[in-house]
Amino acid sequence: LVRATSGVLLDAQPDDGQLAGRIRKVMETADDTVMDLHVWQLGPGHNAAIVSVATTAPRPTASYKEKLQSIPGLSHVTVEVTALG
Repeated sequence: LVRATSGVLLDAQPDDGQLAGRIRKVMETADDTVMDLHVWQLGPGHNAAIVSVATTAPRPTASYKEKLQSIPGLSHVTVEVTALG
């Protein structure tokens, strides 16, 4: 039981950071840069992410969240957008 739940209790990052890498790859474009990213496991097959994006071409946060729908296992996503320039 301890082995099965310790990752959740300790806010372990799933997939040895691979999920964070996939999120960063989907989110970053010529206009958008991921400034801060936190990913943690909520439970088996469920992960949360907080993504801070700096951009020269801001769009509604819903458009950034839509991009992340292609990544399975993200159950709760928060996106912060900061306009540059």
